[in-house]
Amino acid sequence: MTCCSTGFGQVLDSLPSGILTDTTAVVQDSLSAIIDSTSLLRDTSTLKRDSSRLGNNRPPIRKKKPATIIETNEVYYFYPDNPEQIYQFTDTLISTQFFQFDPARNGEFDYASLGSVGGPLQPLFYQWEDRSGSRAGINIFDPYLKKESDIKFYTKSKAFSDFYYSQGVEQNDHVFRGDFGRSFDNGIKVSVKHDRLIHSLNNAALPLNGQAFTPYPSAKNTSFLTGLAFQKPGGNYQAFVTYAHNEINQLYTGGIINNDTITTLIDDIIQSADTLDVGISIPSFIEDESARLRYRMREVALSQSFTLAGKKDSTAVTSRVFNINHKVKYSSDLYRFSDVVANEDYYGDLVTDDRGLRVILNQNAWNNYFGLNTVRLKDGVEVPSTLGDIRLGVRHQYARFNGEGYERIFNNVFVEGSWKVNPISQLTLDIFGQLGVLDNIGDFRLKAAANLDLGKLGVLQGLIRQQRYDPSMYAQQNLVTQVPVWDNDFDKSFNSELGFKYLLPKQKLEAGLSYFLLDNHVYYDATLNPAQKNGAINLLQLYLKKDFRWNIFHLENVVMVQQSTDEVIQLPDWWSRHSLYAQRKIFNNIMLARFGLDLRLNAPYFANGFNPALGQFFVQSEREVDLYPAVDVHFGFVVETFRIFLKMENINSLLTTDVFYQIPYYPQKELAFRFGLSWRFLDQNSNKKSSNTEQNNTGQRSGSGAPINVPRF
Repeated sequence: MTCCSTGFGQVLDSLPSGILTDTTAVVQDSLSAIIDSTSLLRDTSTLKRDSSRLGNNRPPIRKKKPATIIETNEVYYFYPDNPEQIYQFTDTLISTQFFQFDPARNGEFDYASLGSVGGPLQPLFYQWEDRSGSRAGINIFDPYLKKESDIKFYTKSKAFSDFYYSQGVEQNDHVFRGDFGRSFDNGIKVSVKHDRLIHSLNNAALPLNGQAFTPYPSAKNTSFLTGLAFQKPGGNYQAFVTYAHNEINQLYTGGIINNDTITTLIDDIIQSADTLDVGISIPSFIEDESARLRYRMREVALSQSFTLAGKKDSTAVTSRVFNINHKVKYSSDLYRFSDVVANEDYYGDLVTDDRGLRVILNQNAWNNYFGLNTVRLKDGVEVPSTLGDIRLGVRHQYARFNGEGYERIFNNVFVEGSWKVNPISQLTLDIFGQLGVLDNIGDFRLKAAANLDLGKLGVLQGLIRQQRYDPSMYAQQNLVTQVPVWDNDFDKSFNSELGFKYLLPKQKLEAGLSYFLLDNHVYYDATLNPAQKNGAINLLQLYLKKDFRWNIFHLENVVMVQQSTDEVIQLPDWWSRHSLYAQRKIFNNIMLARFGLDLRLNAPYFANGFNPALGQFFVQSEREVDLYPAVDVHFGFVVETFRIFLKMENINSLLTTDVFYQIPYYPQKELAFRFGLSWRFLDQNSNKKSSNTEQNNTGQRSGSGAPINVPRF
């Protein structure tokens, strides 16, 4: 669902360089996290009130003690694109997302995968993507990639670190995530983030169904982010230097071999494999790990902001400030695919040389942004005002693409502006517009979002957005082994969305409705070539989230339905995810333990196929993905800042001979065991921050259109 965000933290009214105020506003990572966190805060305040009850007797007169600074373990951070917005680190409970080590499953909605961790991903729920300027068009790895703007700067005056590790059946099947941050008294902040995902088994052939074995793809994905911030308390100038490096390496099997003669025979063998006395190997299209892919993305950026007028200090006085902003970013993308075996049955028209295949695409881009903004601040954080937050700017992109035998250069120029305002205290409006000029005449991006707080009746959100843009460079032109395979001149695409969302946090209820209009949609067809659908495609989506609780038992549910008017959009008509578990504190309330089951299933449909030489998912109508209820069992516990889990995936494979597919001819693993742990380390700190969350604020990330106290559109 595009009208929903994939991750949120608590937004707090606080100075980036030091937490001196006690006003907070909360935007949580998920609907359940909102309830859990606010419940904890409410319980704490109740304890404070109870401790002050002294009955009818007057207390004895005592001498007042000098005020002391109470040190807390709360952690706050912000992003370099909008340092005025402070988030609270809340990933300390044993939530459902903690058990989802796979990036394909730890978001708001799941992705379809090739059966192994770290491979290309296809959304199961249509998602909106903002488009402007020139781009390569390789998006199958987006959930793994980290941008330079994703680095978090922590406001702690001491070191903070958070580590996550999960491992499967072998050491070369693991996921690692690590964050480190440190803030110094002189306004200097340093942050480092490192993610690593490896799925490269010593024995790549895994059981499908008893004695049937087939090889699975391998992946090694790495991302590294670091940043340096300068924010002198009370100063008019701040700067951020950020860097991101992403490296993805893949080995492909091509999936189970299929043709008109052998497909039915292989299906019968797999179905009866549990009755065989000896193992049988199911052949795949690509043998000897000959198909290799490498994708690398690098970004380095310098962001600067200077306050021209107005106060930006740590006092309780509100004032309007006028800032000048500048950001320059250099990005370099590299895409390589090669296979020394030219299999025409599998690669089709992409085979242009008997000696093998080779696809090369490079993108280098310089992005410059210059803008002005005015905003009303209190304690360095944005507060509601009649005039609101106004931003005006101009953006330039110099993009250079080259492959084997061609080179193209683009200069893209856009003017843009945004206005975020609170006409009344319960209503927030956020409007954004971007318009192409010079060679980009006709390109535009518009967005208007509204958030209405209905008090006890919940929160209502509305969203409308449109965009017109050029198709990607890869869809326009491609060469394989220095031979052109397509050279297109597609028309500009036009997308539109109208969406609504309703949230009732006290009842743990969230519902959303979106309508999409896609004109001149570009896709990849069964011949492994890009194509453009002339005319409009209508897509309707509806989703519902509802959590139930009875004593120690919990049931979390996500259900979505979607319907498209054209078969070039291949998505399941419905999809659902459910988690049933028991959770309570044990061992004298020292440990919080959880044991439960996870279920996910979707309607049968003709899921898109995947070809590694194409580097894209393509529309197919030969093989249907059947309904398969995938069940996992998990156990986990948390003690203070240490968490651990044990998990067994696809346990219903022990009861059925059916094979689980999400992408045709790429089976999911039969039965898989994982364990994982996370540990947060925090030195003693001197932040003077209370946890009062009763006063709202409109602080939010630039251009996000985020409503207050609820997940963003």
